Amino acid sequence: MSLRINRKVVAVTSILLSLTTLAVSQAQSAHGAVKSDELSALRVEPERRGGYRRALFPHWSTLSNGCSVREQVLIQESLINATVSTKGCRVISGEWFSTYDNKTFYDPTYIEIDHVVALAEAWDSGAWSWTTSKRKAFANDLTNTVSLRAVSGVSNQTKSAFDPAEWLPVAEFRCAYVREWVSIKARWGLSVDVRERDAIKAALSKCSTSR
Repeated sequence: MSLRINRKVVAVTSILLSLTTLAVSQAQSAHGAVKSDELSALRVEPERRGGYRRALFPHWSTLSNGCSVREQVLIQESLINATVSTKGCRVISGEWFSTYDNKTFYDPTYIEIDHVVALAEAWDSGAWSWTTSKRKAFANDLTNTVSLRAVSGVSNQTKSAFDPAEWLPVAEFRCAYVREWVSIKARWGLSVDVRERDAIKAALSKCSTSR
């Protein structure tokens, strides 16, 4: 009897490990990698501090399907079909793997939608000169899967508006994260400061081409 139980425990453990590995793989493959020349092409200049207000980046926009951008990201990033309320578009349940801290959640109230390059960071790196419509497009960007990410509220609050010189996620996702960061900054023409660039270079130097 004990042998059967032990085998079941081993089998269940193996399945859980496989599912976790699959979740990480799916989350990473869904978000693009940086091109080799993107980092070197970024402008390097000091951040322009001051003047930022969150209201300068209007979000979350309502889409044509009636869902807000926030709810849409929850739907897209759920590892199973998300349950959505029939009245309006409010996600009730699903399964989200938070790559920032390697945790799985089924209740969307524990999930926040992170701007991978935070709005304040974008402002300091060049968005201060943008029009409101461009800032709105950045804050609601669903055209590129690397811009917004469903993560645990705790990890999102810890990350805050820090750049890679000040905060990085768990080691398993670090390479994908810095590649995403560079890709977003390159796509939107945002600058990096010297400490930020050096931290990104240091992180990327530890990454294989497949990570």
